[in-house]
Amino acid sequence: MAKPKRNRITQADLRGITIVQSNNVTKARYNYSVYQGRVLALLMYMMQPYIEKVKQGSAKGGVDHVEKLQLFADRRPSDVYGLEIEMHIIGKPSQYKEIREEIARMASSMIQIPTQNKGMLKMAGLFSSVEIPIEEGKRHSSVRVEIRKDVMQALMDIIRRENKAEQYTIYMLYVSMAAKFKYTSKLYMLLCSYRERGVWRVKVDELRDLLQIPDRMYANFSDLKRFVLDRIAGELQAIGDLYYDTSDTNFIERGDNNKIVWLRFRIQYPATERTFELNREKFITQMHNIFGCNDTHIARILPYLNMKTNWNNIDDAMDRAYFKCQREGIRYPAAYVVKCVLEVVENAVVPI
Repeated sequence: MAKPKRNRITQADLRGITIVQSNNVTKARYNYSVYQGRVLALLMYMMQPYIEKVKQGSAKGGVDHVEKLQLFADRRPSDVYGLEIEMHIIGKPSQYKEIREEIARMASSMIQIPTQNKGMLKMAGLFSSVEIPIEEGKRHSSVRVEIRKDVMQALMDIIRRENKAEQYTIYMLYVSMAAKFKYTSKLYMLLCSYRERGVWRVKVDELRDLLQIPDRMYANFSDLKRFVLDRIAGELQAIGDLYYDTSDTNFIERGDNNKIVWLRFRIQYPATERTFELNREKFITQMHNIFGCNDTHIARILPYLNMKTNWNNIDDAMDRAYFKCQREGIRYPAAYVVKCVLEVVENAVVPI
């Protein structure tokens, strides 16, 4: 029985580890707990050597399709593969009993993974069997699980077209392992899959389906925002390499009857002193060159700018001011743009 392995990792190693997985795995449907989400992320980490071979392709010493991996050579569809899940990465020794129980439940918790032919691989559980050790409280205790061949292939598969890998997600293992809210890791992965685009626009109903939020939970958008989206945003700002802000002026889009239909996640990155200075210099230059602002105009805004400034909202305010000045021929564009920006940064209407 084949047994994929990785060198044993510790909590200190997590920050430097990136995971590559197909967008199909990123968009898989499952209703996992925090611990179960960490198990899935750890499982993807253990499969990285094989996923990398599929991603590389035969031209670079890999394979052109997941089925050509040596791991699956001469194996029947019904064969299973044994893996050891090390619990010290998932939680503390005092939590091992609960973690074992959560892993055992993954054998019967439904997971659905989209396939390359736009179908859906539905599985009664991620694992075909789970062996719970008798000993309790062992610091580096592990749980042995078995996974079917078709499940392994679905998790490892990477779409390739014209000898090039595409439609895959890269994310930080640390974020998935550090998240303490059950929906954070999944939404983080989804955002990472849109990292290059910078924006993810998704219907509210589709997002609920992707996160597997039951219909009756957070039925009102205000509850969904307060108890799910705001909570995830706060956690990602604390631990993530990217995040979003629900206070973005274009975060929600309304449809008929003023119903909130779309959400627009603009991907942002943690600020450093250098990025803050660059954004600040860019802002000052644009205010001077585009609106003819002088130092007195800009001095009214500078006290409100800091490391937590939402530059997207400022850009939106400047865009609105620019187009209104062009359409309506506003006599004092410098004063008008200052008014628009101040409304954003101090959340108050400031008279000219």
